[in-house]
Amino acid sequence: MENIKYNIKENENENENENNNLHSSTELFVKELIENMHKECPDELIQDDKTKDDYILDNDSYIMQELDYQENFTVKMLGHILDYYKINKRKMKKIDMIDAIIMFENNEENAQLVEQRKLLWFYVNELREDTFFQKYILFDG
Repeated sequence: MENIKYNIKENENENENENNNLHSSTELFVKELIENMHKECPDELIQDDKTKDDYILDNDSYIMQELDYQENFTVKMLGHILDYYKINKRKMKKIDMIDAIIMFENNEENAQLVEQRKLLWFYVNELREDTFFQKYILFDG
């Protein structure tokens, strides 16, 4: 055991050190992840007017939206959203529904309709939580 060197220090503020270590390890992980994505991303997927970083951010945003819909919405709820947007949902699997919704919601031309849908869904959820109105709300989306 002659090859092992021990260095013991006493920290004045251990919590601050732990937070800094956690923050720096998270930053390191994110940097490595972005570098790996740069290496794996084919150049033809990157448009000339965008940098690779812009593509990565768009990809991250898409993945976050996809994960949100995957984890927090049922197929029936996704069907209601597609119906609201007047998108045909026939023979779609859950992942196809999610892709269609994300593509629709990220189109700038649909921004007003998307905001209106989100607002109305918020109102429905608020009414569902109210003890008086919950018995009148039949919508399950």
